[in-house]
Parts: sequence; structure tokens; C-alpha cells
Amino acid sequence: MTAGQDAAGATEVVHVTGHLRDAATGEPVPGWEVIISGAALSRNENSALILSSGPQGEFDFQVPAGSYELETASGRFQDAHIHLDVAAGVGASHDFDLRAAAASNAYVTQDVKTPRQMVPEVSGITFSPGGNVVAVTRRGEVWIRDAKTGGWRRFAYGLLEPFGVVAGTDRDVYVTTRGEFMHLSDTTGSGEADVYAVVDDSSGMTGNYHEFSYGLVRDKYGNFYGANGMASKDGDNFQGIVAKGQLKMDKAVPGFSNDDHRSLVPFEGWVYEVTPQGEFIPYATGFRQAMGIGLSPQGELFATDVSGSWVPTSELHHVQKGRFYGHPDGLKWDPNYEGRPVTIEMLRQMRTPPVVYVPRGPLGSALGQPVWDTTGGKFGPFGGQIFIPDWTGVVVRVDLEMVAGDYQGAVFLFAAGQGLNIGGVRGAFAPDGSLYIGQTARGWGSTAKEGIQRISWTGAAPVEIRTIRLTDRGFTLAFTVTMSPAGLAAPGSYRVKRFRYNYSIDDGSLRVDEVAVPVTGARAHADGMGADIDLVELMPGFVYEVATDGVRSAGRDPVAHPVGYYTANRLLAGSAFPAKSMLVAAPVAFGPPNPAAGGVIFRANCVVCHQPDGRGSKQVGTPDFTLAGGPLTHPDAELINQVTNGGKVMPPFGHVLGGQEILDVVSFLKQAFGSKTVR
Repeated sequence: MTAGQDAAGATEVVHVTGHLRDAATGEPVPGWEVIISGAALSRNENSALILSSGPQGEFDFQVPAGSYELETASGRFQDAHIHLDVAAGVGASHDFDLRAAAASNAYVTQDVKTPRQMVPEVSGITFSPGGNVVAVTRRGEVWIRDAKTGGWRRFAYGLLEPFGVVAGTDRDVYVTTRGEFMHLSDTTGSGEADVYAVVDDSSGMTGNYHEFSYGLVRDKYGNFYGANGMASKDGDNFQGIVAKGQLKMDKAVPGFSNDDHRSLVPFEGWVYEVTPQGEFIPYATGFRQAMGIGLSPQGELFATDVSGSWVPTSELHHVQKGRFYGHPDGLKWDPNYEGRPVTIEMLRQMRTPPVVYVPRGPLGSALGQPVWDTTGGKFGPFGGQIFIPDWTGVVVRVDLEMVAGDYQGAVFLFAAGQGLNIGGVRGAFAPDGSLYIGQTARGWGSTAKEGIQRISWTGAAPVEIRTIRLTDRGFTLAFTVTMSPAGLAAPGSYRVKRFRYNYSIDDGSLRVDEVAVPVTGARAHADGMGADIDLVELMPGFVYEVATDGVRSAGRDPVAHPVGYYTANRLLAGSAFPAKSMLVAAPVAFGPPNPAAGGVIFRANCVVCHQPDGRGSKQVGTPDFTLAGGPLTHPDAELINQVTNGGKVMPPFGHVLGGQEILDVVSFLKQAFGSKTVR
């Protein structure tokens, strides 16, 4: 990857250049992410360009004239930031001296050793009442690790790709498998299950590779909750439907999926309940892939969903019985909609929005299981908050509040890099307060580092935004440590933008109606651990990106993850509909295609199906770009159209990636795997 990136027309290009240096040694810092963002880049995902510094720490953005925020990524170095006003024909230059991150020692990531007999495609993880790890794998096995000895034993095998687990005791384990909810019992005390009982098989299955059954949680009354994902294949040519009642494909509602994820049999696209008596209850629908199910300490049910048709980005939902959450294909199994025409306007009115939108890209792309920090302080200063692993190798943190009768709140990046592997789909807090993450990547990426990892708190105080809460005039922020009062009270210490996502049949959504929201006032809290910020305009129905670049701790340490995203479905007075705005976004221009930008986009959005080496996946059906006479020999206009509008196997990306980004990714494909010129 090179260290240059274009984003403007040839007559309007200016260069923003500089170098990264290690402040302690003066040596260049190669391969470190630099981000430039501003309204002039709104055609790009998140209105930003990202590149990695070159061998001498150099970077070179080519952008239209305008106002920009130039910043570096956090990690082993503190993030650094500067505001630049870039004039036409002049450009700008700035060098960063990066300081070692002081807060990076607050949490450590460690691999959890698994037995060599286990294929560690860990799709479910929990702890028994006795503190033993209970893990299920996609190869159909259940393993238990003794808390005292650390030894593993296989408890059960031969299951059909389980994706969730609840351990009643060390001898009674419940799992979700494809089409079945099962109770596994060790009745003899041998340490292995000898009874495999089907509790319920009301959910249908066709044999499609993507019909996963997610979960599993149990409430204090003994009710279990799980979810069925939708099948995935091009078109509706699914064979071998196996379900009660000899259901037929004419139950399918045409035109309600644009990414080939369909609800073919009951109850795909549903969250369900199974009572202690074994009764199956369809609980709520509207889910595409509810990959994570969680229960709050108060017993409230939550679920994540993964972006695609009708799901504009990753989402966290508060699941309530009988409600509809977005994807309409599961409605066919609700008798109330039998033969009833359903319009898009009806769907908009029926839909319960997520309590938190999780922006695709900065915070991953495929959320797993939400788990609550109930460790009593063993995991740091985030008690009561939600932690969610993401398949891309990050963990996000969510803080919720009740506003006008419904939950909404903020999401923050908690961990990225730091030794974390990809494939994180399941989480569980251990008795010692550490967070265990189960990882599986088969079918979507490299399986070289699947397994179990744990994140533990070292006792050092992390410098983070703890909460962002809504006020009448803006937001109140709380931090985890005492902060410098000068930064807290300065409006210039904060940057706020807002945007929305389109709810539609399209496969994901760009940010729309994105605009900077000026901060008009800031007041430090008396304890030095927070501030109230006022905005020139506060409206419901937007996601607010709140950045705290200018705030430092009393010890002068920056905030480790200085950006939070607050989903404001409602204002405190209950208003859910925005008024006319005084804020206007600046116009933008396309630029020439740039393969450096395309490489970043490819790795963030395309690598799961197309693989890092461009050779594709036979299971998914993606082509080998490296073959002579392959797809990259087609005209550029045809490739751009396919990325934008989709093809036989590929979903459309025109509603996730901007036009500039599509030009860039095609240029990257040609440079990396095919011919060198984009015409």
C-alpha cells in the first residue's frame, strides 16, 4: 500500500502532507494509520480518507480545498489531532511527533489454550455455576474446562453446528443447533453427556449453509431465548426444504431482500422464546442475522443485527414481544400478515429503531453477543455497560439510558488490535472479572487464529469517555479519571457531527444528511470528571459523533478512544421528529481513482468474501481475480456497475460505499490482482 490518497478532481487537488515520528526516539513511524476527514469528503464512507504512513513515516493526501481534521490512530501511540484549513492551490503540511500511549496498559489480551483435539471454531461460550468454561464449536462439540485444574474434557459431540450455549450445571447444558434446541445431560456422572434431548424443533431448515441459530440466554423464570438467522443464496432456488406442514416456496414475499438473505422456513428472521415447559413462542421479527442475544441484569432482552438489506449498519435492539425491527421477510410466518399487502411505508411505521446504531468501519461490521459488566469493578470503571465483540477483531462498549420511555445511548470502541484476533462472535464474563471471547472465522476469513481469548483489567485507570448522555441543549460527558479543567471547559476541545442512515431494501447505507454541529458552550463538572456541552442545534432522529480531541487527563494523557456515537431517537421531551435545520453540508467533488484508498476499502468491506489474496471463495461463490481472463479483464464501467448494483452472487455496495470509494476499490483490484490502469 502506498502513502498517497486522492479525493478530488484534477483541477481542484491540493496536497496535505507530513511525517510521523516517534517523539521518544525521533525515528520515523511507518505503517501507522492517518485519517483526514471533513465535509468536502462526504462522498466517502464516514466522510474520511485513511492511509498508512510510508517507510519514512510520510503521508500524502490529495483532497479538495476545505476545512479538515487531520489525526492519527490510537494504539501503542497516543492519537494526535490538528484542524487544518486548506486553501485552493496551496495545500498544507503537518508533522506529528507521536507519544507512547499511557493508557494502553489498562487491559491485556491473552490466548486461552484449548486442547489440540478441539478444532477451535468457538461459536458459543459461557461459564457454569461452578466457574468452569463451557464452549461449543461449529464442528458440533461441547467442551468443558475445569476451573481448578485447567484441564479440558469433551462433554458432547455430533451436533449440527451449534451457535449458543447455556450451562445449567456442569452436567446439564442447553445448546442451539440448526433447527433444534437441545438439552444435553450427564445422568451418570461420567463427565460426558449420555442423553441428547430435543426440547424444541419448531424452527425449520433447508440445509442452506447460512441457516444459523443464535443465542442462547435464559431468564430468571427459566425461559430461554434464541434467534434464527436467514438463509443466504443467490435467488430463491433453495431445495430440500424440511419443515413441519410441508411449507412451500410460494410463502416467500418477492422483492423484500436485496442481498439474497431470505426467510425460507419458520422462523428465520425471528427471535423466539422457549418456556420451561418446552412451548415454542415466536417472540419478535424483523431481524436479518440476529447474531447476538443478551439479557440485561434487569432481565430485558437485547439482540444485535448485521448490516444488509433493511439493516443500514450494525445495530443493537431492545427486543420486546410482538414488535417489528426492520427486515420484512420474516413477517410471512405471522398469521396477522397472511395474504396482507405490505408496503414500504407500512414497514417504516411498524419498525422499532435500534437503541444504538454502530457505524460500520470505525467500529467493525458484524456484531456478536452483547454481555453486561456485572463484575462489581473487576473489569474497570464500566460497571453495568454492554460489551460486544465484533467479527472484525474489535470489541465495542455501549452505554444506554432511558429517554422518553425507550432506551438509546452511545457506543465506543473499547479494543482493537492489541492482540485481538478476528472472528469474535461470543462473549462471557468469567468469575475473575475477565472477558472471554469465542472466535470462529471459517467461511469468512482465515482460520489460523480461531479459538478463545480473554481480556482482563490490569488495575491501571483507563483514560476514556465513560458515558455520553443527552441534555436539553446537547450532551453531558463523564470520563473515567479526573481531566484537565482547561480542556473540559473549552468548546474547541470538542467536535460534533450528526448523520442518519437510510432504512431501505438496499444492502446497507452510507451516512446521509451528515453535517458538522458547532459546539457553542462547554462547562466542566465540579469533580473534574465531566463536562456539559451545548450545541447550536439539537434534533432527534440522528446519530451524533462526539469527539473529545482537546480533552486531556489531569496527568496530560489523551483519551484512549476519544470518539463516541450517540443514537438520539428522541429528545428528553419525547420529540422523535426533526424540525427544519439551519445547518447545511458543503458540496463535494469526485476525484481520480486511487488504489491506496481502494486497498483500505477492500480490507474493510470485501476481504471476507474475496479473501486477502483476491482468489475468492468457492463456498461463497466469489471469483478468482488472479486468473487470466478473469473478471478484472472486463471494462471498468462494468466493474463499477457491479460493485454499485451487485451481481449474481455479490450484493450491491452503492449504498454502503460512495462513488469515489467505488472508483478507488476498482483501481486497487486492477493494481493488486490485474491490469494496472483504470480507464
